[in-house]
Amino acid sequence: MWIGDLGTSSSSSRDRDEAAIRQLVADAEAYQSDITRFPALLTDNIIIVNVAGIRVKGRDNFTRPMTEALETRLANVRTKTEIIEITVLGPGVALVSCIAHISDENAHVPAIGLSKGSLTYLAVQEEEGWPIALAQTTPIQGSGPSDLLGSSPAVTAAFPQPA
Repeated sequence: MWIGDLGTSSSSSRDRDEAAIRQLVADAEAYQSDITRFPALLTDNIIIVNVAGIRVKGRDNFTRPMTEALETRLANVRTKTEIIEITVLGPGVALVSCIAHISDENAHVPAIGLSKGSLTYLAVQEEEGWPIALAQTTPIQGSGPSDLLGSSPAVTAAFPQPA
């Protein structure tokens, strides 16, 4: 569902913008474990709050913990993204509301215990497209344990809290 107007002069411009935003979300899903391609989808000053509530600010600050996380069992945790709606907040700014369907594909270890999260992207229009400026995943109540990944040593090490 598309809500709002990007201030573009034609429906074909709106259609192109919506297609670009939908492609951005599809690319984020496809490249979620790709240390080169995923960060390229982000603005330089991205803010990411993961499902464990850990906040990372800046693309450069995100790349190292992403690399470290992919060296743990989190490399086998996959997210499938379902877009619920795209809401235009103003010219060149869109809020993408999604459901993140999380699957733990690790064999012979306890599952992370979370199956769904409410995923929000803030996409901003730039010359080269629509990168993600903010991403936040909030656990959906009843889809896993209350502490989620927050107490996991791998997550704590991969996404340290700023001093």
